Amino acid sequence: MKKTIIGLVVAAACALCVSVAEAQITLTWDDTGVLSSSVPTGFDTVGNFSSMVIANPGTGTIDVLLTLSAGYTFTGITTTFTVTGTAGNIVTFSSPTGGPLTLTGGSATASGYSFPDILTSGGTTLNYTVTANTPTAGDLTFSGISVSGTITAVPEPVNYALAGFGLIFVGGGAGRFYLARRRSSTAS
Repeated sequence: MKKTIIGLVVAAACALCVSVAEAQITLTWDDTGVLSSSVPTGFDTVGNFSSMVIANPGTGTIDVLLTLSAGYTFTGITTTFTVTGTAGNIVTFSSPTGGPLTLTGGSATASGYSFPDILTSGGTTLNYTVTANTPTAGDLTFSGISVSGTITAVPEPVNYALAGFGLIFVGGGAGRFYLARRRSSTAS
């Protein structure tokens, strides 16, 4: 009987080992828009930028496609990048979220700008969208783009079901053990 109880406790403990694996990652692209880091676990693919330039008048979008693997989320997403253009211009973004950049000396580096969390598998496009480039129109060139965040493996619902059944079996086994012990002590 003790072996049965120990077995049930071990089974329940194993079922309760429903953990969430997570890691901080950084994706980096070179100045031509090609991914220069390897594709990390949790992503099926990480694309390249088709262009690193928003042409005159300097409003528009450059983007990259990220494809999460099933069962993963990508959260706390921030980006760092440099924009080069007409000296003194103020560049305003609608995406990623962050304040306007002033191109002092013709360039500025943005740090800590953020994107919304990616909570579902499949393809998600990260857009770098410039809504204003003033007072002088002109090309904007992006470089040094990196994206950081937390990639998390989300446990499947079946793991929680196994944990629940493990607890039911442990409770049932413990109850049977307790009742059998109680009966044997009242019979004596």
